[in-house]
Amino acid sequence: MIEEQIKELEEQIAYLHKRIEPLQQDILKKHKRVERLREKLSAQHEKEGKLDDIRWLIENYEPDRTSQKHYQALSNWAYTHGVYMSGYIPETNQPSFKVMMRKDGSNLDQTIDTLNILLPILKPFRPEYYEGDGEVIYISVFEHTLSEWGSYGMYVDPNGEWAKVDRICRYRGEVLFSGTIREALEYLAKNHWYE
Repeated sequence: MIEEQIKELEEQIAYLHKRIEPLQQDILKKHKRVERLREKLSAQHEKEGKLDDIRWLIENYEPDRTSQKHYQALSNWAYTHGVYMSGYIPETNQPSFKVMMRKDGSNLDQTIDTLNILLPILKPFRPEYYEGDGEVIYISVFEHTLSEWGSYGMYVDPNGEWAKVDRICRYRGEVLFSGTIREALEYLAKNHWYE
């Protein structure tokens, strides 16, 4: 009795697979066409100079939908400005940026200049483990322990007036430093650097 039920269900599954296979192939073709059109649109954006405009790149970023050219332009901008892209922030659907401070602080001014460009563009939100008031802009931190004791981040006031360095470990946040953006980056260079 049970064997017959299993056999009957397996036959039904096989029948359904045969019915949906052409639909899956059609979906795949359409996905490929969408990708080609996105690349074509990116080529048009490139001609219009949009792929050189960081505000446009961030405001038009769509996770899982952004073309390779768009993503590469955004990643290249970040790299040439001394920060790195690190996925995206689901709450804002914007790319996530990561700072890496050198131990000698030699990239301090460049990092501050870059953050001054990014902060007016990035959307503030309230991170899950943030224990302060209001919304902040989150900047990830890449450091020399490679997150051995938790992941490090910097919460920045949307007006750029202050920053807090935080470490999240086992779903708990711990504020390690509070001060101006410059002071927070100096703290990172001294304590959570990466070479």
